[in-house]
Amino acid sequence: MLFLSLPILFHHGGCYIFSKLQRFPLPPTGMEFVGPTKKKVPGMIMNLAFTLGHVLLTGVAYGSGSWRMIQLTVTLVSAGVMLCCWFLPESARWLILRDREEEAKVIIRKAARINQRPLPANFILTASTDSKAWRLDQRKYTATDLLRTPILRRNTLILCYNWFSVCCSYYGLVYNIQNLSGDPYVNFLLIGLAEVPAHIGLLLILDRTRRKLLLLGTQLLGAGACLGAAAFAWLEMAWLTVGLCLVGQFLISAAFTGVYLYSAEVMPTPLRTTGIGFCNTLGRLGSSLCPWVILLGDTWKPSPFIVFAVLTTTAGLLAIWLPETLGRRLPETLEDAEKVEDSCCCCWGGTAHSANSRGL
Repeated sequence: MLFLSLPILFHHGGCYIFSKLQRFPLPPTGMEFVGPTKKKVPGMIMNLAFTLGHVLLTGVAYGSGSWRMIQLTVTLVSAGVMLCCWFLPESARWLILRDREEEAKVIIRKAARINQRPLPANFILTASTDSKAWRLDQRKYTATDLLRTPILRRNTLILCYNWFSVCCSYYGLVYNIQNLSGDPYVNFLLIGLAEVPAHIGLLLILDRTRRKLLLLGTQLLGAGACLGAAAFAWLEMAWLTVGLCLVGQFLISAAFTGVYLYSAEVMPTPLRTTGIGFCNTLGRLGSSLCPWVILLGDTWKPSPFIVFAVLTTTAGLLAIWLPETLGRRLPETLEDAEKVEDSCCCCWGGTAHSANSRGL
């Protein structure tokens, strides 16, 4: 038994780790290459690609007819994507904070050349904050630094719970399709397609919508859809249950994208990738627990939907205490991350600062 279980454990664990290693750095690195008005674009592109993978997986599952072939396909794709890491440039912001300006200039010149943008031959990189705070000390930051200062600690813990909630609800609705009526392949495909309008809609409204309102609204409405699905499941109205599951997936997918973007905007540059990885780890704890939540449906069919509704409601309400980041610079240092307190408190974040008002 141990002989059989260990290879399976390492195989599944290895595929999971490979996929997460590929995914963790992409949104924060992409956001660090663009200005405050374009911060949404890298995250949106990544999430649309994630949805495309979901849709393609339906075809792989339908055509293969074997879980071994599905696992082999996913593993080969994940291993192949690892080769792309050699072609990804280092974050220019991170290099500047590490006092490696010449390397940053090489990357910026290359980006300007590819984008066909004029750039002075002897341009100078300047600090965006006070020079003493900007010149980062050379010590290595770890996840414990996320909990050292009060504002960053509070934001990190709230984001961690939001990640836990949204991952548990998102994957719970996906995994629960086996308990819904209809063809499981069709249901899985529809669940994936429900995410497409969510990502496109976010791309259109993110510049005009406060992050706090977005996170609260999508999770509360998602909770409402889950409660509706619970009611129809109790009444054994199968297709209405499926329909509200799709609505819930649409809304929670939007919340998933929102919390990803929010995390990158709240975390300071030295801890951005670490912070998102830390929050994502707590989120994956939620996705690991969701199969157990689904098993509650064997006792009472509506119970998984009620659990998802409670999680998303509490997470959305906790988001009220997060700072508003619309139109703000990405925090470069831990000191910058502590200065966002002026837009917190139990409100909608005060006045959203535009890029022009911040001198961006």
